[in-house]
Amino acid sequence: MTQAAAADIGEVAAAVLPAPLVAEYTCGTYAGAVMRPLFVARWGQRLKAAPSQPEVLKEALTEYTRLMSSFCGDMQTAFKGKETVIATIYARQLPGFDEPLSSLCDAGCLQWLNRETAFLKRSVVLINIYRTAKTLAPAVVGAPDPLRVKREEDQQIEHMSVGSNAQVDRLELLALLRDEAFRRVAPKDFNLAQWQDEERQLREEGARLFLSFNSNANDLTLRYVTSGAYEKQLALIPIVERHKAAFMGTATSK
Repeated sequence: MTQAAAADIGEVAAAVLPAPLVAEYTCGTYAGAVMRPLFVARWGQRLKAAPSQPEVLKEALTEYTRLMSSFCGDMQTAFKGKETVIATIYARQLPGFDEPLSSLCDAGCLQWLNRETAFLKRSVVLINIYRTAKTLAPAVVGAPDPLRVKREEDQQIEHMSVGSNAQVDRLELLALLRDEAFRRVAPKDFNLAQWQDEERQLREEGARLFLSFNSNANDLTLRYVTSGAYEKQLALIPIVERHKAAFMGTATSK
């Protein structure tokens, strides 16, 4: 990644994210928020022409993980492993995906994911991959099925209390869990109570390290990822248009 591109990323991040999260999410969730609409623009037409061919989506997801890794560069080496492993988990669940994306995932990445990745961050990355795949190929990923939500999950959501945006978060998480396609690819240990507890720990640690830490930062980031607000905001930023033009130019030349 060139220095100019890195500067553009930082400028967009500063405009979109709460200040305490700019450094972390420049090479994390934010990268996915920028790359997803650009990636969809590149692959959208091809996938529309072959909506029932999961091998096309597999190829797209494979390129997506490589693109994310290249986009992040050396800023956060672990992020490459995280994106790769989550994409592999997702690919294993899709019809026709007989082989996992083993070429993109090694034992070191899996070990890092299981041992050191916070539950909240792992879940957010999973949502990122899931939403990308669903945007690209909704017919393959599946349609929402609001009737197949477990009673226990509804109760967990009802009892959540995460900052001043608790009610909004509950509604968005409920909508996400009611999506059968997401439920198929979510980790078996996906648990909102654990999510809430680890989010609280992250806030407390942030408040201890940074006096200006925004206690609602994690809520805000999660809401952006699940609601699509990133795309709506980024679409208005000229920098993203420059990236899109460059990216589409590269795609056209292939």
